[in-house]
Amino acid sequence: MKYFDCHCDTLTRLANEGGNLRKNQINLDLERIGNQFSGYGQIFALWTDVKSIKGSLEEDFMKMYRKALALIEEQKEEITLCKSADDLENAWREGKKAAFLSVEDASYMGAAIENAKELGIRFVLPVWNYENEYGYGAAADNKKGLKPAGIELIQKLEEQEIVIDVSHLSEGGFYDVCEKTKRPFMASHSNARSYCDNVRNLTDDQIRILIQKEGFMGLNLYREFLGDDSCSLEQILFHAEHVLELGGEKILGFGSDFDGCGDTFPHGITGTESMEKIVELFLRHNYSEDLVKDIFYRNAEQFLKRVL
Repeated sequence: MKYFDCHCDTLTRLANEGGNLRKNQINLDLERIGNQFSGYGQIFALWTDVKSIKGSLEEDFMKMYRKALALIEEQKEEITLCKSADDLENAWREGKKAAFLSVEDASYMGAAIENAKELGIRFVLPVWNYENEYGYGAAADNKKGLKPAGIELIQKLEEQEIVIDVSHLSEGGFYDVCEKTKRPFMASHSNARSYCDNVRNLTDDQIRILIQKEGFMGLNLYREFLGDDSCSLEQILFHAEHVLELGGEKILGFGSDFDGCGDTFPHGITGTESMEKIVELFLRHNYSEDLVKDIFYRNAEQFLKRVL
């Protein structure tokens, strides 16, 4: 079994707090991933709360970007930076883990957004939770859409063949992306709002659009987006079942949000070492091995082949 995770904040935390990707005390490290999967891919988000930056956003971003590259390079015998679906396949063929880079809040890059592809950034979220020059986060105003600069941004991202990630984006912004773009897009770490009524989760209509456009939806393990404080492991399954009922068996995967949600996971989940429990959960509930493989890696792999 392979595993592909479409969102974590591990490199951001390590860049800010120190430590390494090989072994650390946070949610994700290569040692704990170990050999539990025959292939492993991870989209690492680079993020900061831009309101906290007093100087140049671009300079702060480039500093974090260089630290992220160094953290991957330190473990080059085990993990490699990928920029395409072919790179992913090559990494797995060589027995290495695969790393991709995303930026969570395009405003963080400043003018560097013009060179995102050259920097190896393959996924961009236009906004984080709040309003920026491009649009509105779901926590800011869920009905407002992209601003003119946001429309220009997503068009530039498409020209660079960078994947647009609509997690955190307002509903209005989601529909603007849907209307103004031609390529498939993703919601890397969002759940089903019909099951957990949180603005960060997707409505049934949004999920159907992702299905229609052959996009991707990653299940988020953050307890607040799964259910209440008594969240059990099974609630992951309930969100998955809802997406499957809508016809999403070929777009559904995982975007764990490890190292991005303060260790508030379902009971029994502590980090990457727990993913085998979720595999067992799906199999125990009579999901076919083929469907489990689709959800845990093949859907993400096929999505990357469509967009990268």
